[in-house]
Amino acid sequence: RTVTGVQTCALPIFLGFVALAVDVGRGTLTSSQLQNAADAAAMAAAAHLQDSYAEYANANPSKRLLLSNEAKQRAIAAGIEFGSKNIAAEVDSLKVLESDFEFGFTDAAGKYVPGDGNFPNTVRVVLRRDSHANKELNFFFAPLLRMKSTALQADAQAIACVGEIQTFRGKDRQPPG
Repeated sequence: RTVTGVQTCALPIFLGFVALAVDVGRGTLTSSQLQNAADAAAMAAAAHLQDSYAEYANANPSKRLLLSNEAKQRAIAAGIEFGSKNIAAEVDSLKVLESDFEFGFTDAAGKYVPGDGNFPNTVRVVLRRDSHANKELNFFFAPLLRMKSTALQADAQAIACVGEIQTFRGKDRQPPG
């Protein structure tokens, strides 16, 4: 059997689409892994925000700033630790930058204000694969199209909420008696 000109032209186009699919799929997977790591880092950080809130609420104004800063440092340490336990493509332990944490306050209506001076109850974390941390994601086939790598990032936000339990009765239950 002979190969026709159409088949000869179609093969490089087909291989180009396969190569594109491999690189796009790898980029999508890496973005998903970054998002999982950002979520883990934000949740771990938020879990430590309320550790010293009771002491903060009863402290004098000069000690409040110190307690707030200590809570933020504990939150950052936990976020960095949990973020580093994640992978993204060939990076086996992601580096989370301290500068990629932002603290603020989310009120009961859900409005977030970064660094508003209140004791923080919200943390935002950015996880990245770029020139700042964890290197850009290198492509396998895209360099043939003069695209060697791409920068990726994911961000997550977590809120530490406290509440008050009013009752243990269900809505449909009657009190005993």
